[in-house]
Amino acid sequence: MNVHSAPASIDGDLLHEAFRSFDGAAATLQQSYQTLTTRLEQLDVELADRNEALRMNLCANEQLREHLTAIVESLSTGLLVMDESGTITRCNQAGAQLLGLAH
Repeated sequence: MNVHSAPASIDGDLLHEAFRSFDGAAATLQQSYQTLTTRLEQLDVELADRNEALRMNLCANEQLREHLTAIVESLSTGLLVMDESGTITRCNQAGAQLLGLAH
């Protein structure tokens, strides 16, 4: 055995081990990236679903508000809404007429 060949063999072994270690780390990173990408796609779908549900709820609430406003406005009885200090914050058409206000 040549004295000069032993360090080359050790260097080759170290290099081979370094490449194996690098390959393992690269595979782990690739798997982690794939896992994160999959999770991001799932979260995007969940967010889109929740946004759609919120849009539907908002639309339903707006329709209900319009319906209730129409009912309040159609009352022949005056309706006044006051805040905690007694200030009138809302009234229907009949309430405005009672107060002599243009509605």
